[in-house]
Amino acid sequence: MAQEKTIRVTGTGHVSVKPDTTCISFSVKTVYKDYEEAFAAAAVGNSAIRDALKGLSLDPDSLKTGDFSISKKYKNEKSWHDVLAGFELSQRLRIELPINGKLTSRVLAALGKAWPELEVDFSYVRKDVEQAKLDLLEDAVKDAKKKATVMASALGYSLGDVISIDYSKRSIDINYREERVLYCAKRAACDDESLDISPEDVEAGDTVETVWSLK
Repeated sequence: MAQEKTIRVTGTGHVSVKPDTTCISFSVKTVYKDYEEAFAAAAVGNSAIRDALKGLSLDPDSLKTGDFSISKKYKNEKSWHDVLAGFELSQRLRIELPINGKLTSRVLAALGKAWPELEVDFSYVRKDVEQAKLDLLEDAVKDAKKKATVMASALGYSLGDVISIDYSKRSIDINYREERVLYCAKRAACDDESLDISPEDVEAGDTVETVWSLK
């Protein structure tokens, strides 16, 4: 019995979705003369930020801490030993908001008034990506069939039934687009205009491997 003729094709899918969330990350790195002063600055700053969020009718618990440390900072005095310069407070926090230029501007201004030393950047997020993932998979399968049909015809065959599809479950990175913009909180506190936010679509690709019979 003759072996069945087959063709193996990899299909590639693409998807483009609009972000629906702005992720604001803000950080501070400041050196204080002693540990107690650094800790007190963090306590006062964090309290002021949470009060500012309350003033904007935002849940202060939506503020998440990604990093916090107080460490010794040294300077070199061109001697055999480094000299303690103080204690560096390093902290990074994060909050998510709907994409809204006016609201984002108000939050940035409030942060600038609460803690002027903050440095801010933001990126755009697509929170709900399940339908996008399904659309991506469908596009990859259609691409595989289209390629298989063309290849079969070029070989003098017609495309038969699909024999197998290999699609390993994996994480598809389509929920983040790092459109980072550095923004000084102190400047934001003095800025009365809304940010003109129009983020680019989030794009991603994925592949699926198919095997078809030829007839």
